[in-house]
Amino acid sequence: MAANPSVISYIREQMEAGFRKEQIYEALLQVGWYREEIDEAFREMAEQRYSKPQPEEAPKPEKGKGFGKKKIIALVLAALAVALAALYFLNIFDSVSFISGLLNLSAILGEKGDVQTYNNQYSYDGTLSLSLKNGLGRPITISSVSSDCGGQGRNVVLETTDPTTLGPDSSASYSTGDEKCLAKDPGERYSVSVSVRYLEGGNLLKMSVLQIEGNVL
Repeated sequence: MAANPSVISYIREQMEAGFRKEQIYEALLQVGWYREEIDEAFREMAEQRYSKPQPEEAPKPEKGKGFGKKKIIALVLAALAVALAALYFLNIFDSVSFISGLLNLSAILGEKGDVQTYNNQYSYDGTLSLSLKNGLGRPITISSVSSDCGGQGRNVVLETTDPTTLGPDSSASYSTGDEKCLAKDPGERYSVSVSVRYLEGGNLLKMSVLQIEGNVL
């Protein structure tokens, strides 16, 4: 005989709720269902479950073919490491300059000759001073000036008492404050990188990297 659909539905619901077969069996007996009807309902429900088509497994990619997520991530990280190493050894960016560029995506390299430096002096006590000239035909606003002190693993901010907005061909003087570069012997040769960040045309942030050298005073 065919099982009662309501009994099958009840059994399925109770099993999905976490009840054991014995508990469901006993509950059906108590409300008046015969053992034969209950057994038939369990049997048909089992047949329905096993007769359902199983989802096909997606074919697994063969080893050595294509790029998995881990391989792609590894390649991207390797490329980034190579790029950072190139920038470091070429002395294009110091660490602070690079991080600033990441945090402010509007930062771009300025034009050649946009900011010029002169009167550069490196004193034996580590004091670095210089003058900056606006080589552009339009005003700029200097936001910060810093130096890598000759690649000594440190970055020192230079200070000024002059206005930070420079008109065409105007200049301003900058010097290290309480924090200085490393002390050197008088006459020793120095070569340092100076990063100048400035605003041009409103809020367009640019950066100019200047290389200066000479003899320690």
